[in-house]
Order: sequence, then C-alpha cells, then structure tokens
Amino acid sequence: MSNERKHLAPVGFDETWKIWPRKVDKGHDRIAYRRALKKTTAAAILTGAKAYAATRIGQDQKFTVHFATWLNGERWDDELPPAPAPS
Repeated sequence: MSNERKHLAPVGFDETWKIWPRKVDKGHDRIAYRRALKKTTAAAILTGAKAYAATRIGQDQKFTVHFATWLNGERWDDELPPAPAPS
C-alpha cells in the first residue's frame, strides 16, 4: 500500500471518528479501522461505536478506551450495559 493511500480514511472512518468520545492517535485508529473492515462492516462498527459512546456520556474520559484498542478487540460485538439516563 502506498504511503499516500495509508493516510486516506477508509469508508465510514470519518463518520465513526466524529462520534468516538476520546479522540487520540488518529493514525493508528485509521490503520486499525482498515483491519477491522476485513472482519466486519462499516455499519457494524458505527453501530457498536455509537452504543459504546452512549455508555461513556458523563464518564471520566481517561477511562474511555482508545478507538484502535476497541477495534483490535473486535468490541463492536460487545454486550454493553444500558446507557446512563440523561440528568
């Protein structure tokens, strides 16, 4: 893969990145996302990311998993606790 292509966002990455609650290490996130697309769909990742982000509302961000770690763990299939109710 060319160096230029490595930096292009895969389909669905930008939309998912926007909703992710902890934005760090975008380059590694992009690589992990590309790998995850070999195992599942962009829609499944987005749905799982939205569910995870909802559980992090009002929580300390330092305990929010990095996006690449979440992707590498195939956590889009995790069973999550219900999102906290709005105050």
